[in-house]
Amino acid sequence: MDPPLPEPDPGCGPDFFTEFQHAGILANTGVVVTRNRLIGNQLGIYAFGTMETSHNTLIANENFGLALQDGTFTAVKDTVRGGVGGVAVIASAVDTGARLDHVKITKTSGDPIQKFECCGFTATVTTKP
Repeated sequence: MDPPLPEPDPGCGPDFFTEFQHAGILANTGVVVTRNRLIGNQLGIYAFGTMETSHNTLIANENFGLALQDGTFTAVKDTVRGGVGGVAVIASAVDTGARLDHVKITKTSGDPIQKFECCGFTATVTTKP
């Protein structure tokens, strides 16, 4: 007999303003997240504040590989494959900026880079191929 499938979390979902998401890595200001391989989370890396990521591989994360909220972010040579989107940039308490430097995003079901804005704050993304 196969084991039962896990029940979905009732309070979890893709809306950053009304739902929660589980993350493989949760990072805050001053942290550098580098050289990780994260597979099958709701979010691969969820970060807030001022921080950077580099050389991470984020595969088949349900919602996004990277979710960057309320701060200033730099992502360098990260790879995202699968999920609804590759990178979410979220502004809910401060204007938020993300610089994506050679970030490779493939096989997402939605737009590879998505911005979420609330409460008069803006999200901006700059990319370098």
